[in-house]
This record gives sequence, C-alpha cells and structure tokens, in this order.
Amino acid sequence: MSRNCFRLTSFVFLVVFVCMNFIIIAADDEPQIDWVKESIDTVDSGFYIHYSYTDISLDAQGHSHICYRGEEHDLRYATNSVNGWSTEVVMDLSIGVARECAIMLDADGLPLISFSYDDGSGENLYYAYKDANGEWHLELVFGVINNSVGMENDIAIDENGRIHISHWEWSGGNLLYSFKENGVWKTETLVDGGVTWDKTAIAVDNQQKVHIVYGTGSQILHIAGQHNNWSEPEIVASCPGSACGPALVIDVQNNLHVTFGLANELQYGTNKSGEWEIQAVATDVAVAEHHAVTVDQNNYVHISFFDAINPGLYYANNVSGKWPTFTVESGGDIGRSNAIAVDQDNHVKLSYRNDFDGASINQPVLKYAETIDPIGSTSDPLQIYLPMIVKE
Repeated sequence: MSRNCFRLTSFVFLVVFVCMNFIIIAADDEPQIDWVKESIDTVDSGFYIHYSYTDISLDAQGHSHICYRGEEHDLRYATNSVNGWSTEVVMDLSIGVARECAIMLDADGLPLISFSYDDGSGENLYYAYKDANGEWHLELVFGVINNSVGMENDIAIDENGRIHISHWEWSGGNLLYSFKENGVWKTETLVDGGVTWDKTAIAVDNQQKVHIVYGTGSQILHIAGQHNNWSEPEIVASCPGSACGPALVIDVQNNLHVTFGLANELQYGTNKSGEWEIQAVATDVAVAEHHAVTVDQNNYVHISFFDAINPGLYYANNVSGKWPTFTVESGGDIGRSNAIAVDQDNHVKLSYRNDFDGASINQPVLKYAETIDPIGSTSDPLQIYLPMIVKE
C-alpha cells in the first residue's frame, strides 16, 4: 500500500481520510444551531394577536431593543441593555388598541418607534421616541377621522437622523410615506389605489435614497426616491395572494434584499446583479407575512419565519451558499410575529410571540432567542486524528 491518502465515505456522512499514520474524520452534515431563549413579558391575547407585530433593533454594543403590544393592548418597549431585561409602557391606553409597531435606534442608541393606534373610529399613525433623560414623547404623524391611515407601518432612519415611515391607508388602498421636516410631520401618497392590505417595508441606502416594497395582491413592487421625487414602481416578483408580507433590508453596497411568502413557499429576492433574482428559501411552508430578513457585516442574509404547516419559528441563512433551515422553537403557535437582527459578532437575535405552546393555552408571552455561537464563522471542519499503522 502506498503512502498516498485515500477517502472512505460512510453511511452517516462522515468523510474519512487515511493518510500516513493518521485517520482524519471530517463532518459533512449541516451544523446545528443552539439557542438561548427567554420569556420577557406577557402580551395581549384574543383577536388582535394576528395584527400584533414585534420588532427588534440593536445598539452599538449589541444590546436588543424591542417594541411590542402588551397584555392591556398598550404599546411597550423592552431592552436588555442594562442588568438584564426591563420593560416599559410607552403608550398606556384607556381605550383603543395599539397595533403594528416598528423600531429603530438613533445615533445615541435611543429608541424610535412608529406604531398605529386604533381608537375605534380609525387607525392613525403615531411616533414615539425616548430622550436622553429616559422620558417618552408621543406625536401624531398622520390621522384621518373614520379612516385607517397608519396600518402596516415600518420605520427607517438615515445617516442625517431623519425619520422615514411607510404605511398603508385602508380607504382607497393607498401607499403612504411620512417624514419629519423642520419639526413638522409631512405625508405623501406614493401610490394612489391598488395597494392591498399587507405589510409595507422601508429602508434607506447610504446615498439617502428611500426604498419601499409593498404588495398589490398579485405582485411585490419596489419604489425609490426622496421627497416629491420618486421612481415609477418596479416589479420585484409575482405574488398572488393578499398577504405576501414583503420584508426589506439594504446592505452596505446598497443592494436590496427582500423576502415574501407565497401559498407554500418562503421566497427571497435581491437586485445585486442589477436585476431582481428570486429563489425559494423554504418549500411546503405556510408563511404569509410572518417573516423577517437582515444582513450581517459580511452581507450574508439571515431570515426568520413562522410556518403554520409545521407550527413554529424557524431560521435560515445563505452562509453556505444554500438555505439550510433550523428550528428555533416549535410545537405550537409560536413565532407568528417575529423579527431578526445580527450583531457585530454575528450572533443572531430574534423577538417573537408564543401564543400557544401546543399543549395548553397559556397567557401569550413575548420571547427572545439568541444564538450561543456566532453564525458564519470560518472554522475548519471537525477533524479527529487517530493513530494507525499503515504497511507498505
């Protein structure tokens, strides 16, 4: 027998290299992901849970900041930035319901939240921010009597600290955009009619251009621009259905990354080649609008999603060039509302709701999950060296 290496592949997907006086065993199967999971607070129950989104944003130190709706239908905020988790009521409601919320942080790491408030006559758009003294301030962004104009909102902040909010108007099916100029909120109608009741998503690139994606019931569309200067909508992908729920993130090279749900697929699209390229992340799943997307510092894409067919919260990334899927938590109505972020050390962090654990109906809770190990590190495959004797 020569001293050259040869390879044996076993039925358990272990690759064995026999070389000189050693056997090197390298693991070929997909790695598993371990999560630390915590329950943060109780949340509302009943009909409104399906219109109750959580959202998450990270500060420079990697601490998490979350907006959500509490058990009294109020707007709440949670963070683990100081001595573990703390929660606060942002808007205490005697009547009405706080619905969708979205959160970003300013340059000082202070939270900025857009949210809708339904007082029974309409669902208006509000904005809340926390000052350096720890005080919350509330502002009405846009409201119309007997109409709902703050629905399906999302928030972004540009490099100059300017706030941008996308939202949807019930009457007429219009796509709206709000921004603050000289201390005054202004609202524009970007698309007049034809926009379906679905999530809107907004982000700002490093050229201060605003990007919004939205649905029409048959397509996902993208519109870009600035105040009073917007492009014509372009087609991202076909999406026949009333709740495809587009989510959007922009990487440091100004490439757009979008996720959306089809009848039985979770799809991902990017325009980094100059044209929109679409691929399936997961099949045989029922996702609808319950998914979120982000990118890490290496421009790898990370996605969280809820699957109603195999109920639970799942996670996928394209670090390997494929889309392996990992279970975060399953066995019930867990993760229907989820959000995702990745810190500078490549730890993935999720906020989500646990509404039904599959065994008994408990008080729904806001939950948080974080990967124990960083995702996307360039560690070598597992290698085990065993001494052996090889004859000539």
